[in-house]
Amino acid sequence: MVGEASDGEQAVELAARLRPEVVLMHIRMPCLDGVPAPGVTRRLVEAFVPPTRMNRPALAPLTARETEILRLVGTGRTDAAIAQTLVVSEATVKTHLTRLMAKLALSSRAQVVVTAYETGLITPGGRQV
Repeated sequence: MVGEASDGEQAVELAARLRPEVVLMHIRMPCLDGVPAPGVTRRLVEAFVPPTRMNRPALAPLTARETEILRLVGTGRTDAAIAQTLVVSEATVKTHLTRLMAKLALSSRAQVVVTAYETGLITPGGRQV
């Protein structure tokens, strides 16, 4: 163990400073908890994942719309924000997200964010491919 934080904001700051291999964060913490994690996950991934080239074979099973949803989730957007951007219903976004997660064998939104970075769809610093 390299650090311990009393609230979520401190946890994010410590993770950025200490650069641990694993961060364990309680789902309910003062100031910032594990629930709004996609934005936090995106910031942590940007700090730790080296830039990669686009891994198109990993994305091959996805439709163009699923790839777009993957990219937008990777930027930390909520389902509601994605729906507004794409001018579709939130239920449609959730359907595409569920399908892409099944196709890529992902079990959490955090894994979706990491996959967006690992495939090169999103790069550290926010540059989108």
